[in-house]
Amino acid sequence: MTSAREHTRELMSRASRCRRLGAVEERELVRRWQQRSDGTAREQLMRAGMRDVVAIARRYSGANVPLEDLVSEGTLGLMTAIDRFDPDRGVRLVKYSSHWIRARITRCILREWKRGRTGMGSTRVQRFFKVRRERARQMARAAIASSGQPIPHAAAPPPP
Repeated sequence: MTSAREHTRELMSRASRCRRLGAVEERELVRRWQQRSDGTAREQLMRAGMRDVVAIARRYSGANVPLEDLVSEGTLGLMTAIDRFDPDRGVRLVKYSSHWIRARITRCILREWKRGRTGMGSTRVQRFFKVRRERARQMARAAIASSGQPIPHAAAPPPP
């Protein structure tokens, strides 16, 4: 029986060996998944995106949440991105999915802190607020992307 840590190591090594997809191949796979529910297309997209999931999860590994949990949450974010991706917008899936991966990982970290599984020393409190700011930035980016309109800066003084 393998442990979660061994499984994650194996996943990371497999992810590093997967080749990146080209823009045309990526678009074709996304269309096959969305139009025909082709499971092999989604699997290829997942395999290609796991490298990014692992890279993003490693950036958050100092948040006192096991890397295995961060990778699994990031994988769920990648799945969401693949399901919601619109290949006609001119954005690569890698760029689009990074938002969903970071959002899921950030929510996981916040959820763990809310559960009280970690104590709240001064360093952890600073990390908590840093994660909260990052989440607010991500939500603002998502709002800009979905509406196409810039969000007005809250700190701007009113016109005279």
